Amino acid sequence: MYPSLLDAADVLESYCLGTALSFLDRYEEALPLLKEQAESLQPDATSWFQLGSAYANSGRPVEAIEAYEKALAIDRDHEQALFNLGGSHWNRGDHVKALEIWKDALARFPDHDLATRLRRDMPTLFP
Repeated sequence: MYPSLLDAADVLESYCLGTALSFLDRYEEALPLLKEQAESLQPDATSWFQLGSAYANSGRPVEAIEAYEKALAIDRDHEQALFNLGGSHWNRGDHVKALEIWKDALARFPDHDLATRLRRDMPTLFP
């Protein structure tokens, strides 16, 4: 019984540390922890989303896109992953793909804070 409890504590500690480092804008330090979390310790949509966010904030949109897509494969209704996927495509220079994703996100989640932000920041594209 004790080893499984210790393993569970290690998983939680690793995830918390990786997330905390991300919130402190220490993305490069967070990436190995978040990657291990998403790939093997707890491969759920939230873990893949956190990894995608760290990649995006590290200026690595290709890796961010891959992580966000994995989050959405697990949970197609992960709102932030969908909006951020569009943002990573935009940052990569693929504006057509970004707009396609954002239009889908706006249609599915019209009341989300990020939907409001898109309409405010890009009124000519999203009236």
